[in-house]
Amino acid sequence: MKKMIVEICSWFIPGKERRRAFRRRHTKRPLIALQKSLNNDMERIVQRALSTMVMHQRTFAPFKGAATGRDVVIVAGGPSVSKFKPIADAVYIGVNRAYKLKEVGFDYLFWQDYGVVRGRETLEELRDYRKDKCIKFIGLICEDDWKDNLVFPESYALEMGALRYRAVEGSLERFAYDLSVQPLADCGSVVFSALQFALWLNPRKLYLAGCDCSHNGYFYKAESAGADGSNTLEIDRLVQGYVWFKKFARRYYPETEIISLNPVGLRGMFVDKDQ
Repeated sequence: MKKMIVEICSWFIPGKERRRAFRRRHTKRPLIALQKSLNNDMERIVQRALSTMVMHQRTFAPFKGAATGRDVVIVAGGPSVSKFKPIADAVYIGVNRAYKLKEVGFDYLFWQDYGVVRGRETLEELRDYRKDKCIKFIGLICEDDWKDNLVFPESYALEMGALRYRAVEGSLERFAYDLSVQPLADCGSVVFSALQFALWLNPRKLYLAGCDCSHNGYFYKAESAGADGSNTLEIDRLVQGYVWFKKFARRYYPETEIISLNPVGLRGMFVDKDQ
């Protein structure tokens, strides 16, 4: 339609060369601009893919199958953690401020939303937590939004000696099968990065603690909580993420039994166990 309008308008322009220049300006130039934009997008995609591959080779490749034959426990921040009884001889993975659970020593910790843990005091706690015993991962997410309260500064990652990884908005098809080259699916929470890593370890059993999927707040005091202690999690989005994760785990790690401890919003999705 636009081409037709341009052609009709050109009829009223005197001079053959002027008519041609008019058509070029209103037809070819937009196409050139579109091609340039597509080329820039493709270049950015290739750069991001190469960057992720190099980063994840260093970050995740050494851990493939590291928990074979063992149990792994993921601890999130839900208040059901108050009922949690530690699993003996398990590998522990925590997200955000789960490290405040004193009953266990975490082997791995995951963070990716700077707004959740920002503040010098908290960052120093993260840096000093179980030095030389706990491996720390800090994700890159929302890099293109340029929001300082979301992207974790590289300087803090270096100060903590943390390993970097990349996470993107995910679906079933985008859950990472090969963490050594692929970005991790996000699905609205850092817990999904931890879940993909947990499967990468190839555990015998995977326990979920504090993965409440509710608005009941946290087991620790959080500055981001409302006056009534509630949180602002997007519950529907999180639950859908767990649905995708369950399908992914069943496909690639069918021997790993997934057990939800003291479940709230996830009751009935995995094997339920009340402690």
